[in-house]
Amino acid sequence: MNFITSKENHLFKRWKKLPKEQVLLEGEHLCQSWLSTYGKPKATLISEHAVGKYARYGHQDGQTFILADRLFNQLSSVPSPQGVMYWVDIPIENTQEVLEENALLLDRIQDPGNLGTILRNAAAAGVRLVYLSSGCANPWSDKVLRSAQGAHFVLKILTQQNLSQVIQHKKIPIFATTLSKTAKNLYTFNIPPSCAWLMGNEGSGIEKTLLDLVDDSIFIPQDSCVESLNVGVASALVLFEQRRQSFYSQK
Repeated sequence: MNFITSKENHLFKRWKKLPKEQVLLEGEHLCQSWLSTYGKPKATLISEHAVGKYARYGHQDGQTFILADRLFNQLSSVPSPQGVMYWVDIPIENTQEVLEENALLLDRIQDPGNLGTILRNAAAAGVRLVYLSSGCANPWSDKVLRSAQGAHFVLKILTQQNLSQVIQHKKIPIFATTLSKTAKNLYTFNIPPSCAWLMGNEGSGIEKTLLDLVDDSIFIPQDSCVESLNVGVASALVLFEQRRQSFYSQK
């Protein structure tokens, strides 16, 4: 194990300003999820006070660093750090040009909490493919990672996607969630076992050019006293309604 006590240490400086291709995964759950999916990280960072608890996350090749608490806290994004981080390279996913499996298409979802919630919902509902347009929050940011709670490690997340092209090359139906008066009721609509859902920006919704390309628009019935649902909540409702219908169609 290597000890780092100075903010002038070259590695500490590097961790403070990581390139966009790398990230620090913070907390036991995310570290364990990475370990189970990808194996050994580039390095393990442990806070001085937590050495006894997290020493097992270290590795025998010397890439384990014990940081003074004050330094670890500077790298942490939470008020009360657990005391363990993994330094990793963000997995590179190849673009899937032909859409032929259950998926989510996200148009400019900007709030990190919403994006993390949607990713977590997708993983829980059995979806494994998510397309993010330009303008979406960074899926590997601290807030998204915390909100998604490990969903990243079961999903294929494609960023900076041209959703128009994705839709035009689809092999399954794509449905958009909207408040349009011509949209169909989610709970009376026959959802096929394989489809994709298009969900839009928290304020402006889905771009019209994309809406014109989908197979159908779907609305979620709600009381008139509320203008709209949070996009994270809406994603859970449509994904699990699809899952429910698929389950009962197989009985």
